[in-house]
Amino acid sequence: MKFSRILAPALALAAVALAAAEVPDRAQIVRERDAILVRIAAVLEERHHTGAVDDAALFAARLALAEFRARAEAGLADEVERLRATDDLLAARQALAEWQAREGKG
Repeated sequence: MKFSRILAPALALAAVALAAAEVPDRAQIVRERDAILVRIAAVLEERHHTGAVDDAALFAARLALAEFRARAEAGLADEVERLRATDDLLAARQALAEWQAREGKG
């Protein structure tokens, strides 16, 4: 699906950026994640208007934002979500290390 090819790199970069910085408080993280998801939805909306992104990808981005906001407001996070977030962070670090090695910066 086009959505995952677009969203995965953006989320990986966001995770790397967060990992590289000092860990901010929960409220700051929520604001930053919200801003990233808003931007992803906006970019997909622009691409949707040109026909580069299908309805399903745009809907998925909007749904991801709505789900995030609902869960953030409720303060929900279970063990599986923590494990998935850790996996995403490690995958982003791996992708960055591989990119740096290819670019001769590792």
